[in-house]
Amino acid sequence: MDQIFDTKLALSRKLRALFRAVPGADFLAARTASDLEERLSTIERRFPHAVLVHCRTDHAGKALERSGKVDTFDTLEAHAALPGHRAGGKISSDETLPLDESRYDLAVSLLSLHETNDTPGQLVQMRRALKPDGLFIGAFPGSGTLSELRESLLAAEMELTGGASPRVYPFADVRAAGALLQRAGFALPVADSETYTVRYDSMFALLRDLRAMGATSALAARSRT
Repeated sequence: MDQIFDTKLALSRKLRALFRAVPGADFLAARTASDLEERLSTIERRFPHAVLVHCRTDHAGKALERSGKVDTFDTLEAHAALPGHRAGGKISSDETLPLDESRYDLAVSLLSLHETNDTPGQLVQMRRALKPDGLFIGAFPGSGTLSELRESLLAAEMELTGGASPRVYPFADVRAAGALLQRAGFALPVADSETYTVRYDSMFALLRDLRAMGATSALAARSRT
């Protein structure tokens, strides 16, 4: 399996961000969890047992509780210090998800699938953890995310060094997301996209927010300069 991401570095940056907490830096996680709650509100069924997979913050858990559609839920996080972890929850920092087969009615993964080295494999593992009529809901940054930052860094590095190295993650578009769900074996997969624009006065303000989220680049092939 190709190692696109340095997953240990990605985790260490998220843990470091916890100890340098910046109020409001989790706005994207909060917005995504709010969307999760809204989507659950439109579904006319209950989910007795759910699992949150690498959601990292506690926003997703609170969204499940507010929805009134979920009786109980488990958590799976990469580290016990992450706010998404709950007492009794499972811990796994690698690509293998220790989930029991056919156990859950609902599986949720928010803002993590874009930085795993085996997205199809993780989707397959979550599908297998679902009961036959189970539902998977996932969200991750898509095509166009940080495009201005990518272009600015590329232009600056080309001018200074005559070459360029990857500094911003590759992001999948909605068509690729749908194809991934099909490849993982989900029945009746649906993929959609939403544009959320955040404006900054400077690139440095954006980078401060990315650091506060623990979301700066952990590409294995990143430049060290």
